Amino acid sequence: MVKYNFFTILLFILVIKGCRACSTTNIKVVVGLSGKEVQGKPEYAVIVSNTCNCPVGGIVLSCPEFKTIEPIDPKIFMRSSDGRCLINQGRTIQPGTFIGFSYAWDEEFHLPAIDSNPDC
Repeated sequence: MVKYNFFTILLFILVIKGCRACSTTNIKVVVGLSGKEVQGKPEYAVIVSNTCNCPVGGIVLSCPEFKTIEPIDPKIFMRSSDGRCLINQGRTIQPGTFIGFSYAWDEEFHLPAIDSNPDC
């Protein structure tokens, strides 16, 4: 019979619970004016951060109406024809870190996270 001590079992439970606690709500998207203009349009800075205690990949934002006159590196932000935008080519963002980009348009766009995959 295999014996496990209390701390081994507790650690296992915390690891499993920690991963389950991570979800798309742990992906925070903040959009704000950068203070610059591009071709007469205001520029907005976007920060996508991971507040989960695990790396998170496969981050997808809802962006059906998104437009910009400023080029965005497709390795950071790739819009598909179905109104979804993939962040960081689907690769993981480490806990407590972020990835950012800028766009220029007449209005600020709401870009909520709609999918993600914690890697716990």
